[in-house]
Amino acid sequence: MRTETIEKLLKDGGLEAEKVKGIVDAIMAENGKDVEKYKTRAANLEMQLKTANETLEKFKDVDVDGLKGEVQKYKEAAAKAEADGKADIEKLQFGYILDSALKSAGAKNTKAVKALLNDDGLKLNGESIVGLEEQIKAIKEDNGYLFNDEKQPTIVRTTPGATGVVGADDKNKEVNAAIRSLLGKE
Repeated sequence: MRTETIEKLLKDGGLEAEKVKGIVDAIMAENGKDVEKYKTRAANLEMQLKTANETLEKFKDVDVDGLKGEVQKYKEAAAKAEADGKADIEKLQFGYILDSALKSAGAKNTKAVKALLNDDGLKLNGESIVGLEEQIKAIKEDNGYLFNDEKQPTIVRTTPGATGVVGADDKNKEVNAAIRSLLGKE
């Protein structure tokens, strides 16, 4: 409503001109607050719309199907990398367990013994390798020189010149201990 219309209605209702002016000013002030609130809100909405349109404009030339293809490629690459990583870890575990088992079996040179193993007949099962004991036994029978001898070397006769001397038995013990030490059988 216009200010003049409000003033006329109030005067026709019997109010004094000064009171009418005060009431009209109060009504217009309240109305002005509401109008300003809506103007501010409208300006904010226009700014948001402008920002949204600018953002959409940036993505206008984006190839969505191309992006989907790239995402699929990355998913496949990640799956392959995960599978390769698991295989590498299993291979390392197998190698460590195999080396440990060969050393426990007394292999002098684990590389030489590994060359004689049939890898197809070996399977990793937790912390052990299925089929390894049988292959080691066969390799020991055919190539015993690749493994440390399980017997302790001992001298049963005294060395020349040691007989008849006091403490000859002590010398035999010293010689036996020295030989065992050289052969790693202490």
